[in-house]
Amino acid sequence: MESTDSQLFDYNKSRLTEDAVKQRFVPFLKEFYRNRYEPVADTIEVNLDNVGAGSLVADIKMTFRRKDDTPFVCTCEATSRDKIGEVKYALNLVYFLWDCAAFAALCTAVVYGFFYAKHFKWLVDLQVTGNFGFIIGVSAIGFFSWYFSMQGWRKYRYIYAIEQFKRYSADEQWIALADDVFPAPNDPYMLELKAQCIYQGYGLALVPEEGPVRVLNAPSRKGIFGKNRKMVEWVTRSQWYTSMSQNVSGITTFRPPDTIQVYWNHVKTGAISCFRAL
Repeated sequence: MESTDSQLFDYNKSRLTEDAVKQRFVPFLKEFYRNRYEPVADTIEVNLDNVGAGSLVADIKMTFRRKDDTPFVCTCEATSRDKIGEVKYALNLVYFLWDCAAFAALCTAVVYGFFYAKHFKWLVDLQVTGNFGFIIGVSAIGFFSWYFSMQGWRKYRYIYAIEQFKRYSADEQWIALADDVFPAPNDPYMLELKAQCIYQGYGLALVPEEGPVRVLNAPSRKGIFGKNRKMVEWVTRSQWYTSMSQNVSGITTFRPPDTIQVYWNHVKTGAISCFRAL
C-alpha cells in the first residue's frame, strides 16, 4: 500500500517545471527557424516571461530579421503538468448559454407561430396568463434540450492557451508541452488541443526531460485570422515591475494632500492656540 501511494505521488508530480520547459524549448526554436527562414546573423533575440496590454502573457518571445529585412515575431506558451489547466478544454459557458437562449427563442417562435396560424381554439381559451405560461414552458423545453444535448459540441470547447493566442497577432505561435502533461497520446484533451492547433495554424510540440523536442505539428505560415488581430508591444515581467514601481513612486510624489487630514490639522492648530491663550 505504501509503495502504491509513492507511485501515485510520483505520477502526479511533474518531472519538468514550466521554467525547465522554456529553457529546453528555446534552443529548439532557434534551430527550427534557422532552417525555416534563415534569419540575418546576430538578429535573434529571445525574451522569457513577457506581458502585454490586457493581461496578455507570452512565456517565450523570439524576434529576428528575415533575409528581406522584415521583422519576425514568434511567441510561445510553455506548459508543465502543474499548469495543465492552460491546455485542457472546458465548457465555454457564456457562449454556450447564449446559444441555449437563442435556441429557446427560436423554438418558442416556431411553435407559437404554428399554433397561432392554425387558429387553435385552446390557445385563445388560455387567455393572456395562459399564453404567457405556454411561451415560458416552450422556451424552457428548448433551452434545456440544447443544454443537455449539445454540451459535447466541439465549438463550445474553450482552451485558455488557444484563446490567448487569438487575442494578439504574431507571425507564428507555439504551445510547448512537457511530455508528461497528458498521460497518453490518445487522451481526449490532447486530441482536442492538437485539433484546435491544426485548425488555428498554431505549432504544438512535446518537450521531454531528456532528448530532442518532438514536433506534433508545425505552425501554419498563414493563420486563419489574417491581419484581424492586434499587434502587442511586449515587455518582460521584470521590466513591467520596474515600470510599475516607478509609476507608483511618481504618483505618490505628486499626490494631492488629503483634504480631511488638512482640515484636521487646521482644527488641531486652532484648538492648541485657544488653549494657550487661556
